Amino acid sequence: MNRTPQTTTPWTRLLLAIAAGMLVAATATATASERFGRSSLSGTYAYTGEGSAGDDRALTVGTIGFDGAGNLTRNLTLNAPAEGGGRSLLQLESVGTYGVRGDGTGRFHIVNELSDGSSNVVTVDFVVKRSRDGASGPHEVLKLFGVQRQPGITVDLVTATVTRGSP
Repeated sequence: MNRTPQTTTPWTRLLLAIAAGMLVAATATATASERFGRSSLSGTYAYTGEGSAGDDRALTVGTIGFDGAGNLTRNLTLNAPAEGGGRSLLQLESVGTYGVRGDGTGRFHIVNELSDGSSNVVTVDFVVKRSRDGASGPHEVLKLFGVQRQPGITVDLVTATVTRGSP
């Protein structure tokens, strides 16, 4: 059987290039939507929080550790308004779990153990603000911002920033 070689016109090549570009863009979009997972948070991060209720403000500093598999520990010092005026310092030790969606949003579920022996449970919704490519897996979270769903211990609205230092 004798075959005649196929030739492509400039228009055919242009259409093929556009189709290939669309395929690459669709693949990149699908991959980008799954950039993050639980392993994106691993190691110890700085934790800073801020809360307010009217004119009262509370600030929190400490560390939060992630195991890369969905478990967390947190140790914080809370500087808050004291009853009758002035300031008070509270120590919080926390354990909990976390999840990270492929789009970089997620949630912490945290049990706080307070220095007076009491405890409370809070949920923090967060979004990744800065990350870097993972070597062979999900992106590594470098910074996230979160908002606590429940009122804080001493104030109503609580926000948090979690930042990874240089490795």
